[in-house]
Amino acid sequence: MWRSPWMGGSRHRANLWNVRASMGLNTLVEIAFVVLALLAWWWYSGTLAREAAVRVARHACERQGLQLLDETVERVGVRLQRDRSGRVRLWRCYRFEFSGDGERRQQGEVILLGQRVLSLNLEQDSGTLIDQEGPF
Repeated sequence: MWRSPWMGGSRHRANLWNVRASMGLNTLVEIAFVVLALLAWWWYSGTLAREAAVRVARHACERQGLQLLDETVERVGVRLQRDRSGRVRLWRCYRFEFSGDGERRQQGEVILLGQRVLSLNLEQDSGTLIDQEGPF
């Protein structure tokens, strides 16, 4: 005679709970794996974007005879935005400092959409030195 696991028999109930517990654990492991994969992607994507911003800032400073200070950029903004083809990408804004005389620090800005550079701005006291739209 067949007995439902819901009705009587502690052995059947124990097996049912073991199956539920293992399914729950597998689900939690899968969720944790997905979260870790997303965090790894976020970090890697951000690293590539930051390296691109440093490269563009360094190249722009060299072309203008300026010095990129600290050889680094600072991310000041991130948001989702659509590109020309309608795909959602990460828009990132990076600021950096440069100097023409080695004493005064001036601000520059690189804007990326995904891994593509959208614009570069080098601002000086006398006005904007470079205000370009990509490609770079």
